[in-house]
Amino acid sequence: MSFLQLRSSSSYDFILLSYATVTTQAASSVTASTATGNGTVVTQGGSAVTVRGFVWSSSNSNPTLADSSVTSGSGTGVYTGSITGLAGTTLYYYRAYATNGIGTAYGDVMTFTTTETATAFFMGRMLMGMGI
Repeated sequence: MSFLQLRSSSSYDFILLSYATVTTQAASSVTASTATGNGTVVTQGGSAVTVRGFVWSSSNSNPTLADSSVTSGSGTGVYTGSITGLAGTTLYYYRAYATNGIGTAYGDVMTFTTTETATAFFMGRMLMGMGI
């Protein structure tokens, strides 16, 4: 979606405003309770990107700002964010987002699965060693 905005009433200078262009890269450093989000704001869309970050959910395959989120600065370029408070051995849907004067744009949805918690891992190993 794009909009035209008149810059000055004394001239006919117009600028084209649109949503920012955002891409989502694979999450990294995934543990049982945290992950690092990776994204890029490719273009601002004619209006400054005032906030960017990541959204995620274990139940909503199309996460939005109504789900869990973290902010990570503003403007264009590559950025990362700490995704925290995750449950172990769980599939998460996540994507990058950027907000400008037009609204919020989202990158493609990607998934990651958190690792097993240390307690569950060691309990499983202990029970296996006991022959249970």
